[in-house]
Amino acid sequence: MATSQIPGKVTRVSGPSKLLDGKHSPGELLTIQGLAERLTVSVGCIRAWRLRGDGPPAIRVGSALRWDPGEVDEWLNSRRESRWEAG
Repeated sequence: MATSQIPGKVTRVSGPSKLLDGKHSPGELLTIQGLAERLTVSVGCIRAWRLRGDGPPAIRVGSALRWDPGEVDEWLNSRRESRWEAG
């Protein structure tokens, strides 16, 4: 059972915390809504990115998609423009 005090963030209320891949715990992962809020874009924008093969890498948990906040930060940093690239 998952509930959340923070919109878009999944937290586990009871039971053991299972690591998904040895690195991620369900309480640390963002939902698509949480990712949209973190990046200040719409959920539709994230879905469009996924169709194009763009956007931060997702983790499939059953039929749901989740995002690791650290990987989201890495993705953002990889897209940073230098002073000379900016238009």
